Amino acid sequence: MGGKLRSTAKKAAEHCGSGPPTQSTDSTDSTSVGQQMRDLAMRTGTKVRFRVFSWKFRPFGAGVGTIKFWSMKAIEHQGRRVAYELEGRGSVVVLLHGFCEDHRVWEGLLPYLEGFRVLRIDLPGFGDSDPPAQPTLEALADSVRAVLQSEGIARYALVGHSMGGYVSLALAEKHPDELKGLCLFHSHPFADSEEKKAARDKGIAFVRENGVAPYVQGLIPQLFAHDREKGYPEAVNRLIQQASAFPPEGVIAALAAMRDRPDRAPVLQGLPCPVLFIIGKEDAAVPLEQSLAMTPLPEEAEILLLEGVGHMGMFEAPEETGTALRRFLLKLDHEN
Repeated sequence: MGGKLRSTAKKAAEHCGSGPPTQSTDSTDSTSVGQQMRDLAMRTGTKVRFRVFSWKFRPFGAGVGTIKFWSMKAIEHQGRRVAYELEGRGSVVVLLHGFCEDHRVWEGLLPYLEGFRVLRIDLPGFGDSDPPAQPTLEALADSVRAVLQSEGIARYALVGHSMGGYVSLALAEKHPDELKGLCLFHSHPFADSEEKKAARDKGIAFVRENGVAPYVQGLIPQLFAHDREKGYPEAVNRLIQQASAFPPEGVIAALAAMRDRPDRAPVLQGLPCPVLFIIGKEDAAVPLEQSLAMTPLPEEAEILLLEGVGHMGMFEAPEETGTALRRFLLKLDHEN
């Protein structure tokens, strides 16, 4: 088991991203990245706003909240419980967490969302929600829409972290006119490569044989920028503790759903709303080259490139991500 765990830890971050192998981007500076993005915009006619933030170390102080399942609302969808938090007043913003996370992953960004009605959903299989009836992203998206309908919400902005971005695009494909705007938070629209699909299958086999706890012990530290997890022991340990409680059925269903998802680049390209890309320059799950490939797709895009940040910007750079998200949402309110 020890050998399997070490092997899984080495590859764990692969289960969150997708796409072909890419070369290291350590030597890419912000100037050259900015020029690449501007060149892409010129060639495609995309409206791009580009910002680069340098990351500065600060000890973990916000981000992982305390368990508040007792206060959560819930609906029944296809015979399964879907739990969620709905707080505040104003325009609706829907926060969809990533793989092996739940609604608590957004706690550190809530202060930046004052003045908005914030809906945080536990996607099926995670947090206080039951595993999905079918292991597909479409089923997860349908559960999100069921919550929206139950609350009478017809117009909203979507923010999806990693797998939550995949769910957001699946929802946008069916109901594009409901979206005011979309934020892909360390996420992308592309389907898994064959290599990535094989990695998902290995993850499924590992969880079936060993359970969730050893799997997330290998996965979660790899999501932070290189050696950055040493600066966030409380966040990493809390995330591992929370994820270890998720049922194997939910984790396996999510891995299968990500493995089988189609390419939704055409969906992103055809969205009738602005898109905000939040990109970590040191994201091992969604490499920089892959992120650059998606930025020209929407008609109107804003790009936040975070230096020294991996796949967990809400912990690694909460001020920068929170400020950019708030600015984007306020702009949507002004335009709609």
